[in-house]
This record gives sequence, structure tokens and C-alpha cells, in this order.
Amino acid sequence: MVVRRAMEEEREMYDEVWLTEKELIAQIETTRENPRLPGAKLPEAIHISGEYSCVSGCDLVVVASPSFPIRSVCRGIAPYLKDNAVLVCVAKGLEEGTQLRMSQVVSQETGKNVVVLTGPSHAEEVAIDVPTGLLAACKNQEMAEFVQDAFMADCLRVYTSPDP
Repeated sequence: MVVRRAMEEEREMYDEVWLTEKELIAQIETTRENPRLPGAKLPEAIHISGEYSCVSGCDLVVVASPSFPIRSVCRGIAPYLKDNAVLVCVAKGLEEGTQLRMSQVVSQETGKNVVVLTGPSHAEEVAIDVPTGLLAACKNQEMAEFVQDAFMADCLRVYTSPDP
């Protein structure tokens, strides 16, 4: 929903959404709506994909996978990432067995620094323009500011922190 907001703000973006649930791709492409967020329409410019290669050429990649498959998802996208791609982790929780934060798993599997984008926020609130604040956290301030710039919108404030 954050991506949808940014696109409505007329920013120059082209987006791919990769789904783990392949059976939903055709439905979402047709309805332009995620069944988990009824009423929140996706812009026509967003393409829904089931291929890891959809991240090829992307400057910014948001990893929003559920926690249980995040390691395999990151292994899948890693070969397609640009050298200078900025990865944003919005997944929450700890990996079972390792107790690593999701951002640590993303970094391990991709070999990249990761910006953590966190709330308190809920997608359904962002979708209906409830004013929301987020934090873009990364030891690399330039990366955190890049994410801040990408996601800031009228109803969405993004702050930065060096503490991921």
C-alpha cells in the first residue's frame, strides 16, 4: 500500500509485485485488489509476477515476505539484484532456529546492507489514508534517506535512524 500511495503522488515509479501465492496472480491482475485489503485498488502500472527475475533492474526492492519463507525468497531474488539495489525489509519477526531478525536474514542471503522500514502501521490504515509514521533504519544514512524519499507521502511520514 505504501507503493500505491507513492504512485498516486505522481512519482516516477514502475513496480513489480512478486507473490508467493501463485494462485492469486490472475485474480489480483484482474481485480487490481489484494483480497486481504478489500477496497484498496492497485494502480494499473503495477505488474503482478510469480518470477524472482521481476527484481532485475530495480533500484529499490521491498522484501515483504512472510517470515517462514524469507530465506528461500531472498536466495531466489539474489542473482537478479542490481549491484547497487537498495533492499528494504518490512517483514517482522525472528527466524525459527537462528533467532535472526528478518533484516539479518535478508542481508545474509543477498550480501547487501538492508534498510528496515517499520511502523507502528497497518497496511489497511495506509490504504485508507490514515496518517501514519514509519522509520527507515540503516547504518548507512544515505540508504535510509533514499528510502525516506521514496516513501514519503501526504499521509505518510518517514523518519530515519542509524539503528536497524
